[in-house]
Amino acid sequence: MVKTDETDDVFELDHTDNSIIIDNIIKPYILNQEFQIDGYFIEPSKVKRIMVCQTEHTSDVILDTAYNSLSEGVFIAFTKKGCIFEDDKYKNDITREIFEQVKEMIQKNKNNSTSTEIKKSSSKQKTIFIGYSYRIDDDEFVSGLKELLADKGYKIIDGKADRLGSISQAIIDKIKICDISIIVMTKRDKKENGKFTTTAWLLEEKGASLALKKNVAIFVEEEIDEADIGGLQGDSQRFHFTRNNFLKVAMNFVKILDSTE
Repeated sequence: MVKTDETDDVFELDHTDNSIIIDNIIKPYILNQEFQIDGYFIEPSKVKRIMVCQTEHTSDVILDTAYNSLSEGVFIAFTKKGCIFEDDKYKNDITREIFEQVKEMIQKNKNNSTSTEIKKSSSKQKTIFIGYSYRIDDDEFVSGLKELLADKGYKIIDGKADRLGSISQAIIDKIKICDISIIVMTKRDKKENGKFTTTAWLLEEKGASLALKKNVAIFVEEEIDEADIGGLQGDSQRFHFTRNNFLKVAMNFVKILDSTE
């Protein structure tokens, strides 16, 4: 039974399953959603009272029982509504019990949904370590790679704040928690053979990543001496670039990365 500001008592009788009442009336009401009862569409804000009663018999049987219980010569007009929702002899008010049950169910579903979303997010999001020289001119174009990866949903970690001139335990710990390690090798000092060296700690970060069995990708600036790069399992993990085409190379790499997910 539902009582509102705009209607008399509206009620439905003889439901044999609480789930119908729960799904169509109580749950929408608690969730502040419009619901329907006996053909009326009810706004939750207009509701003054809701009552859910349980009986052992149908409303017809209860009404007959009420009339049969009258003494001879006594006449009282009984109604199904009155017998079920007002007469303690026939009704069992389970409103509080039903509301508590529905609230608990809603909270449980909410918790399960949140847990599922967290699991989905965790399973999809991979963490990438990016190692580079952290010089201003390098930072400017590597930031483009970071943005590309972040837009694709990857979590980015670098060792910029921990840079001490060589690889530290803090860097190793960061590499450990990552799924992928990207090392961007840029030109450093020019050698006698006309080629260039690269930053020493990048070689250490590459070595640590391989030792920790991470998937490793190396971006190598053109003119860096091959002897200074060190070995890698396959050429497919190495991407050569110039200052002018780095973003294009980075975009191609991200496409390859996405295709392997």
